[in-house]
Amino acid sequence: MDDSRDPSKILNDLEAGRIDVGRALEQLGESAEAAEVAPTVPAARGWRDWWLVPLAASLALTALGGWAASRQGWWWLLAVPALLVGIFGLVASVISRGSPWVHVRVRSRRPSGDRFSISLPVPVRLVAWGLQIAGPWVPGLDRTSVDDLLMALDGNITEESPLYVLVDDDEDGERVEVYLG
Repeated sequence: MDDSRDPSKILNDLEAGRIDVGRALEQLGESAEAAEVAPTVPAARGWRDWWLVPLAASLALTALGGWAASRQGWWWLLAVPALLVGIFGLVASVISRGSPWVHVRVRSRRPSGDRFSISLPVPVRLVAWGLQIAGPWVPGLDRTSVDDLLMALDGNITEESPLYVLVDDDEDGERVEVYLG
């Protein structure tokens, strides 16, 4: 084996500061493979202001409910659901304003090429509270610790230190990426 490609020597040089990470990868011969295999972490910065979209939609729905409630006759049948959904949307939008975002990507390498992506804010404490409330009525949920996991993640997940999970199934050719940050 070539001494310049000895992994322990390269790691020692990297630790001592004689070479940088890029040079170490190049010496290991992994620069091309790492670029191919490295997961692409979605950019969360562009999503931070999207909470304004449900806020605006909820505000419009609340305004529609208020207008319908001021009309005479059977307009209240439209007003009550519009007000309830609109107010719930307003509260959820404001709560999710500073919450971490979850991005889920599901990709298939099959010829059909199925793809699925979703990004939305997750108000961690609200979701954990909802899971604690729903636990007795959802079979099996009371035997899990999902709410405890969410509370442990609360405050520890930031843009600088996100949680990234990649599941790559070579047999089925499916790839699932979950990014929380």
